[in-house]
Amino acid sequence: SGSAARQQWLSWKDHQVQVAVTVLRVSLPDGAPAPSEDSAFARVIYKLTETPAKGPATESEEHVALKLRRGADGSWRVVGLPNV
Repeated sequence: SGSAARQQWLSWKDHQVQVAVTVLRVSLPDGAPAPSEDSAFARVIYKLTETPAKGPATESEEHVALKLRRGADGSWRVVGLPNV
């Protein structure tokens, strides 16, 4: 598809970019309901470092909202990306 994520991936691949992510913090997104026993939302703020095969590395602070659901084994899994 022509999604933005696919285009980003293809650009990294074409330019041989190494990508590293460091999670800075996790919080409840603004306006999200409080977590329940089996579902929750989370905002993950992270540092993205892109190092191309040629040229200097760049760093940026990014964020993503995640919809989470608790599995039968008790672990949390990402089941959606709200607002995407």
